[in-house]
Amino acid sequence: KTYYDMDKQLKPKIKCLTNDLKIDVEEPSLVLQCLKVPQFLQRMEKRAREREEKHAMIRERRQQMEEDRIRLKQQEELAKAQMDKEEKMKRMKELRDKRKNETNERAKRQKK
Repeated sequence: KTYYDMDKQLKPKIKCLTNDLKIDVEEPSLVLQCLKVPQFLQRMEKRAREREEKHAMIRERRQQMEEDRIRLKQQEELAKAQMDKEEKMKRMKELRDKRKNETNERAKRQKK
């Protein structure tokens, strides 16, 4: 149990006792005295917190790796599209030059 859960359970009992016995004690100090948690419970809570932090870090790292992977994939696709575009432009230029040369050759033949 966490301190909060124990506190939630004990507070009503403590209030009832203090009212019955007519004790005037500040509530937080009384609750703290009643909540003397054994060391092993404190260690368990500490380990649980550390484990949660570790898992949160792992989740964050995985998410970051996934985002990086997606970004790299998009960059690859853009680079490939750019290369395809350049290749297409080069091919079009070659075809234009070839047609131009063919028309020039025909014109030369017709002149002869």
